[in-house]
Amino acid sequence: MSQFPPLKPSGRSFVPASVPVSSFASVSGKETRVILGDTATGHSLTMAFNNLLEPKARQIFDHYRGQAGTALSFTLPSDAYVGWQEYLQEVPEDQEWRYAGPPEVEWAAPYIMNVSINLVGLS
Repeated sequence: MSQFPPLKPSGRSFVPASVPVSSFASVSGKETRVILGDTATGHSLTMAFNNLLEPKARQIFDHYRGQAGTALSFTLPSDAYVGWQEYLQEVPEDQEWRYAGPPEVEWAAPYIMNVSINLVGLS
């Protein structure tokens, strides 16, 4: 299993998992909700890496290609969680992730870029 490069994100956005639920509405408007499982799924993580020099940004691009884009799973190094002390309450230590799409790049200056990645947590 691959691991994401040891880069510290400049920013992070996390959406916690939720238990799958289906809602059904009758003609009268009464709603019934059915819990479809006991395991929360669907958490996601967005990480931003600002002002990266080109060689560090290349590590992200190479990793994305090495994972066959969105196909293969990987783990995150502890550097990804720096500044988030309670992450183990939300994310297991051995959590596997996959890319939700390709890295997004914004050029800040010659040889300097801002890179953002969107990840999907696997159960």
